Parts: sequence; structure tokens; C-alpha cells
Amino acid sequence: MTVDEIRAIPGEWHRLLRDMERLEYLRAAATSVPALATDSVKVQVSVRNRSMVIVDELVDLERDLSARLEAMSRKEHAAEELFKAVREPDRKVLIYFYVRHLTMRQIAEILFFSPRYCYKLRRRGLEAVERMGMNE
Repeated sequence: MTVDEIRAIPGEWHRLLRDMERLEYLRAAATSVPALATDSVKVQVSVRNRSMVIVDELVDLERDLSARLEAMSRKEHAAEELFKAVREPDRKVLIYFYVRHLTMRQIAEILFFSPRYCYKLRRRGLEAVERMGMNE
């Protein structure tokens, strides 16, 4: 795993969260189709057709999310294995940020550091990971 792949984890995680929210919306919409007003359906369709469109999107999104969550889990595990070789305060920040998906403010509160210092530790930790990759 490269440093660029590690840096991409938070963005992927946020996209997954957004899609999980969409999934919950679709589940709610699938149970109350007559009251649903969707902007995505431009043609006038019957309630039955609209519900079929929602169910189709729901099934597709569930499959997609399942595969993406599995891939994210593998990436997080690989990143955590890489972080084991990084020294202590840097490692904790990397794990909290890239594996546990905490914000720098949350990490700072847990570790009793300032958020600014946590950013520095994250950068230093990623540099250490990058150096490890160059040595292999």
C-alpha cells in the first residue's frame, strides 16, 4: 500500500457514509412510496413503477456498498499493518485518523495534544511510511 492510497482512505470513507445515508433514505422511501416525490424520476410513472425504480436502486446500492465496505476493510487492515512499524505517537494518530476515522480535534482530545501537533504527527508518520516503502 502506498502513501497516496493511505491518503485516499478518508475521502473514500466519506463517500461510503454518504452512500449509506442514501441507502437509508431509499429504505424509508421504499416503505412510503405514494408520498415520495423524487427529482431523479423526470417522467410521470405510476406508483408501482416508481416503487420498482426505488427497489432496483436500493438493491444495486446495497450490492455496491457491500463490495466497497469489504474493500475498505482490507485497505484499513493493510494500513494498520504498515503503521505498526511507525513510532508511538505518530502511529496512534495514523490509526485514529485512517483506520478509526476520527477527526484531528477528536484525536487531539484523546491524546491530550493540540490539533496542530496531531497534524504534524500525521505528516511525520506518513513520511515514515513513505521511507519504509522506498527501502523495500
